[in-house]
Amino acid sequence: MFGYVDGWTHQTKAEFLAEAAETLHFPDWFGQNLDAFADCLDDLDIVPVVLLWDGWGTLARADREAFDLIVEIAAGRARTVTPPFSLLLRGAGPELDIPALDG
Repeated sequence: MFGYVDGWTHQTKAEFLAEAAETLHFPDWFGQNLDAFADCLDDLDIVPVVLLWDGWGTLARADREAFDLIVEIAAGRARTVTPPFSLLLRGAGPELDIPALDG
């Protein structure tokens, strides 16, 4: 499964979560919060998932705490659940000190 989030137009945490939910086909019960985001990512256990976050730097600069939590959730999903999950960050942004987010 491939998902795409346009961070240039979806610049807030709420907008990111809504776009991620739509592109990854989260269920209707998705609660538009980071706990629900983590739960729904864990439930994507049928096929490998690649989520491309284009323009991620916009949220990373505006709300670093939310950005860091999203990346932490993605990294946890990549490490602990099969099949593989990858979060790809495309575009310029602040300097990051994170490991590769592929499983």
